[in-house]
Parts: sequence; C-alpha cells; structure tokens
Amino acid sequence: MKIFKNYTGSAFLNNALQTVEVLADIDKVSEITTDTLLELYEKYKIWELFKRMKSYSMLFSRNGPLLNDKDFGDKIFKGIIEYSLNNFENEGQYQCEISGLRFDTSFPEIYGKVLHEIKCPVKKIKEKDKTINRCWFPLTGALGSDAQALPQATFEIKIHPICLVIIQFLPFSALLYKGGILLIDSIDFEFSKDYISDNVKRVLQEIELTAASKSVKNIRDFAKGDYILKALKIYSDKNNNYDGCSDLNLWSFSNSGTGASCYIDRIPNKIFKTLLSFYITSKTQNDLVQILTGSISNYFLESLFEEKDFWGLYPRKAKNKFLEGVGVPFFDAYQISIGIEQQLNYAKYIAYLIEKDDKKSSADSKLLEKSDAYKEVEYNTLFYSVLLRATQNEEWSLANHLEILDKTDSLLINAWTYSIYKMTHYYYQKKAFLENCPASKSTDLTSVIFTIIHLIENDKERDRSIKRLQHSQDYETFNINTIFIRNSDNINLSDIVKFTFKDYRPNQIGLNKLLRLYYTQPIFNNQFNESYFEKFRETDSSEYKMYENFVDVFQTYYLEKYHQDTSKYKHYVLKSFPTKTTDYRRLISDILNNINTFYKNNPLFKKQLIETFEQELFYSPNGEYNLNFSRFVIQFLLNQHFRKTFLTTKTVTI
Repeated sequence: MKIFKNYTGSAFLNNALQTVEVLADIDKVSEITTDTLLELYEKYKIWELFKRMKSYSMLFSRNGPLLNDKDFGDKIFKGIIEYSLNNFENEGQYQCEISGLRFDTSFPEIYGKVLHEIKCPVKKIKEKDKTINRCWFPLTGALGSDAQALPQATFEIKIHPICLVIIQFLPFSALLYKGGILLIDSIDFEFSKDYISDNVKRVLQEIELTAASKSVKNIRDFAKGDYILKALKIYSDKNNNYDGCSDLNLWSFSNSGTGASCYIDRIPNKIFKTLLSFYITSKTQNDLVQILTGSISNYFLESLFEEKDFWGLYPRKAKNKFLEGVGVPFFDAYQISIGIEQQLNYAKYIAYLIEKDDKKSSADSKLLEKSDAYKEVEYNTLFYSVLLRATQNEEWSLANHLEILDKTDSLLINAWTYSIYKMTHYYYQKKAFLENCPASKSTDLTSVIFTIIHLIENDKERDRSIKRLQHSQDYETFNINTIFIRNSDNINLSDIVKFTFKDYRPNQIGLNKLLRLYYTQPIFNNQFNESYFEKFRETDSSEYKMYENFVDVFQTYYLEKYHQDTSKYKHYVLKSFPTKTTDYRRLISDILNNINTFYKNNPLFKKQLIETFEQELFYSPNGEYNLNFSRFVIQFLLNQHFRKTFLTTKTVTI
C-alpha cells in the first residue's frame, strides 16, 4: 500500500524517505509502499546490521530494545517493524504530528501487543517504557522518562507507526558532521535526494568493506566546506538543471547519551548561488576548492555571509611559510559579490596611479615591495601624496576621494582611507590595474563638503582661505569656524558641531585634508546646490538652549541700554569679539555683572538666570570645562541671533 503522495515538513522524515528511495531504486516518494519497506527490511536484515553500525546509537541512542535488551531486543524490534508494516492504517482517531497521516492504533498499543506475542514476562512488560521516545524518533522526548520529557509536558507525542519504521533507515545515509549526524535539509527535494544518494553509496561501501564480525565505523567527520563543495558539485554536474537553488541547511545532531544536541548551519539561497557561480567558473573554481577544503573555510563563509572583505584572500605569512593569496579573478568575483565593485575599481585605479607615479622615492619603492606595506605609517603618506599629484594632473578629484573614505558611525568629517589600502596594495603587487578613473557617485558626505566649499568661495576672505589651503603645511591649521560664524544665518550650530567637533573640541584635520585636495585641482568644480543646506538645518539644538538663553538676554539688555543702536552692537560686540579665551572669560564676567546691575531694580528680571550662566556658560554640554567651545558657540549665536532678528538680506558682510 502507498504511504505518501509528497514529502513532509520534517527534515528527519524527508531524509529517511529519500534514503529509502535510493535503497529501493525508485524515482518518486509516492512509489514507496509498505512492501518496499518490508523488502528493504529483510534484504539488509537491519535488526542485525544496525547492532554493528555506530551511527545507529547516535541516531537512536543505546537505550532501545535492539541494543539494550539481550533477551527480547531482536524480537521486540522485529515485531514492532513487521506489525506496523503488515497493519498499515491511513484512517483513524489520531493524526500524526510529523506527517499528518491518520491512524487508529498507537505505538504504545503496538508495543504492548508485540510484548505479549513474544511472551515477554509480565514483570518485564510493566517495566518497559512503551511510549515514543528518542530510541524510535531522534530528539523526541517521552513521558515515560523524566530526563526526556519537558517539565510542562502532559501528553505523549502522536507519531504514526509507519513514520517510526521509515525513520529507522536513516543509518544508511548517516555521515558525521561536527561530531554529530549530518542531516540535509532543502526545499529543493531533487537536489537533496541526489545529495543523500551519494551519502547512501558511501555508507553501503563502508558496510561492504567491513567484515560481518566487526563494527561498521562512522564515516569520517567532514567539515562544513567539504559538504558545501559536494553540494556545488551536484548542481554543477546537473548543469544547473534544477528549478533554482534554494537554501541549504546542514544539521548536526546526536541522540546518544545525556548530551543529545542539534545544531543547524544555514547556507542561504543568495550565498549558495554566489558559491555556485564561483564553482562553475573555471578561473575561480580552483581557489574556491582550496578555500572550502582548507582550515580557513569557516572564516571565509562567515565573511561572505556578513558581506565583509576576507583576510584569507590576501598574500600573508602562515606557519612559517608565505601564502600568495587567491588569484585576481577570484578576488574580483568575491569583492563584487559583497557589493563593493566600485571600491574594487577604485583600488585598481589607485594601484595604477601608484605604479606610474614617477615621483616616488627609493624608500617608497622599497616599501611597496612588502606584502603588508599597507600596515606601515609611511604607506598612508605615500597614498595621499600620490593622489594629490594625480589631482594636480586632473587624474583624481575630491568627488572621487569622497567615495573611498572609510565608513564610520561618526558624523565627524574624517579623511581616513585605510579600508582601501589593503585591496589597493593587493592589486599593485598583482599588477592588475584599471587605467581609467571610475565615474564618481554622490556619497552621504558630498552635500556637506560642497556646502562648506560654497561658504568658503562666497566668503569675504575667499582668496586668503584658498591660498592657505593650497599650502603644503599651512592647510593643517586652517580654521573654518570664522567662516561658519559669518554664515550663521544659513546653518545650524548643532550641525556644525557634529561635522567638525569631536567631544565638543575642534577636530578639522580630516576636513582640511579634503579641502586641500579640492583646491589642488587645476579647475575648481563645486557641485553645490541650494538643497545641500538642508544638511546644516537638520539637528535639534536643544542641548544648546542655555547658550541661546544667554545670547537672548544679552542682546535684549544691550539694545535696551543703548536705545536699539544696532550699529553700536555690530561694532562693539560682533566685530570686536575676543579671539583669546582669557579675554573672552573676562568679557563674559563683565557682561554678567553689567546685566545684574542694569536690571537690579527690575522685579521682572530673573536673577537666577545670571547664576545659571555663571555656573554653566564656560562648560560644554558633556560637563567639561571648555572655554574654546563656549567662546565659539557664543560668538556664533550672537551673530546668528542678530542676523535673524534685524537683517533681512541673505548675505551680510560684517
């Protein structure tokens, strides 16, 4: 009688069904009948064979009747198998929790009948655990054993007896994986059957080569990479003649002892397709095989899964020998697969610029001979110098440079390019170049940098700033803050701080390096548009409320005292604002005293405000005493508040 029309939702049962298909040499799961199972049962005399197979105890433990009952074990095992096959049911009061099949006679009932038929002593019958447990279906708990049942379990699991028979054939396809038994799980059943077919052949070969008086050893413990490679070979041999790759799950489970366990390694469809593309391409296949069968296989797969660059692709020293790394075709294919093709192209192009640069010193050339030159401090200097010279020759630009900057979580403008060094040096040493500069694309920093350039180019000190930025040394001390202050009506304080301050202290080294590169270009090509200002109008400024309160109080006081004379305010406050912190501190102290005196007899004035300013004004929002930050913030806000309150023109020169 036929049992199933299709496969089930159980990886355990599906593996067993496909094992039976292979053993019986049938094409479809719907062709499996009770007669099929009975023939295999008798052909291989599994009640004898399984006692010799070490994999059997890993699948079903050593506590079942076959291995743990010298007197009645064989009879019990055979009786249950034969009864279940000869009395198959597909209707009844129960529904199988594994397959969905219906049945009427439960496993405990069958077990009890068999025990009576073989004339097992009554006392022994009472001692037997006749419930379904992991001796019959892997990793299944049982109410008859406190060690196997969950604390809250109150009902025994309902599994059709025929499923318990089918699952017994799992040892015929059992290979080791990570110290447990391998289980292949994939919704591509044609593929998984091909995989299991190969496993069955290997196990049958081991049985045939082992003397009948000896134990059949477990098939060696292959690594994850070996099993994936096997899967790739199956797909490749079929000329990709499947409906499409699917996820591949490699189970490793053990049912033996008290340490029953199960782990699942998942190879998603996307990853498997990527690996398959490497495998079926002649230029990349050998490198892939070497990696998957080597000691770095797991690290490689982890990096591919996380879409990160992989250290094992590069030349390196390992165990007192030098490894050349993978070939360029595989390196290219890997980098493209993790989504950094643009970075790859830039690395090849920069390697080309380094190669053809005729101003490299002998020390530079010697450095470049080292496989790990990118780790040296001197490499950073060489890298930037080459790109500066390329910029002068119109072979590089700021727009290109923004694309190779390191990705960080910080919003602070940095000019770090360390992440591309290793790849660039790989291509340099492999002499794999790209001679045309990649077309630049916009980045998150594009609008910020070109807005700052727009402010510089429209500032009254434009020429002086540019000259300073073009100087090989003076550019490092260029201070953009004065330009920010003169444009305070267009930008927010909080955005300036997040882009050019670190922990509320100026950190403009990265910005200055980028500006120098821009102004090294023979032709300035500012890509600014008005929408870019939005990047400087985004952040909430609530943490600067105390500074804003001071500016509001001071401006009100000053204009009230001097009868709304804005010209006086512009000259004596805005233009004459101190540049030194000592002068600034003295000025603020004088201002607070003057305000206190001026409003001394005014009952509406809140004197506690002055106390707050005295206690907090010289501190940054993180609680640190920081006169430089305080001075910049107050000067910026004074200018911004004045412009927004009294001036209507967009551009003002003060």
